Amino acid sequence: MSSEFLPTKYVYSFHLLYTVYIFVHIHFCGITVPSVIFSSECVTRWFDSDNPNKNGGDSELLTVLLGMYPGEICPNPLGIEAQTLSVLSNCNIFSIYNPTTGVSCLNGNQGGGVCADYKVRLTCPEDWFGHSLLGCRTPWFDRDNPSGLGDYETLSLLLIRYPLQVCAQPIAIEVTTISGTPALPPGNNFQVYNPTSGFSCVNANQGRVRCVDYKVRFTCPEDWCSSECT
Repeated sequence: MSSEFLPTKYVYSFHLLYTVYIFVHIHFCGITVPSVIFSSECVTRWFDSDNPNKNGGDSELLTVLLGMYPGEICPNPLGIEAQTLSVLSNCNIFSIYNPTTGVSCLNGNQGGGVCADYKVRLTCPEDWFGHSLLGCRTPWFDRDNPSGLGDYETLSLLLIRYPLQVCAQPIAIEVTTISGTPALPPGNNFQVYNPTSGFSCVNANQGRVRCVDYKVRFTCPEDWCSSECT
């Protein structure tokens, strides 16, 4: 499917009115951008966590969005839509464009140009929206530090250490450094960063630097909150 986008704002997505989800390729201005589906189920609000004037491009990644907006995004989106913030924008090449990872546009891939500033929204399973969007948040946990192999704040280990303070099926995770700085790029490369597994940063993956010391907290479903979370 190939098309030129000439409206005042570029909206990059693929809409399906049925419950059948198909992987497709959409060509924007002659450039192939892998995309996945957009359904008519439950759609989040728009999110804008980055801009192309820092970090070498605009990356609206699911792991980052889950950390910045806990409880507002499902951990397993079915579809993603990206839209420019400005009225006029050039066509861009995306290095990432899928609902499980998010959207990423790198300035270095634009042939001398720069990425537009994008916002994204995601389509989540209908049953996920049955939960309260806020749910309840756990305390902050810091069970490890990066002096060894890295900083491992994984859900399985936290459930062992704090069995009554965290749910077994969180719907969101938030990660910051011990000083309270959000775990966002630029910074460490994270091995794991999602609500179902938790968080880990491995020193061996950081090049010449080491992982920072991180703390995590989770958002738990409303039914767990009513009996356990305070």
